[in-house]
Amino acid sequence: MDIDKLASDIEKIVSKEYISTNLFERIKSSMDVFPYEAERENLPYLVVMPANKDEISRILIYANEHDIPVYIRGSGTSFTGASARDCHYDKKA
Repeated sequence: MDIDKLASDIEKIVSKEYISTNLFERIKSSMDVFPYEAERENLPYLVVMPANKDEISRILIYANEHDIPVYIRGSGTSFTGASARDCHYDKKA
């Protein structure tokens, strides 16, 4: 995955300040409060913070067209059950 190209494409939807490829942000957004369980290969490519439903819709359309997994994360206040990249969704189902 070309993360720079992905970030550049997403910048056409969401302002640059709402996109992060920073390793710490990717770890923080990858799971619940226990980031020591994070594995580099299971980290998100980038973290995007859309401002409204239009941006969310456009991001999901882009991801679907490019076969990129999307994992939703809320405010991160829960101790368990946060986003997990190893959960799989079967498009054919």
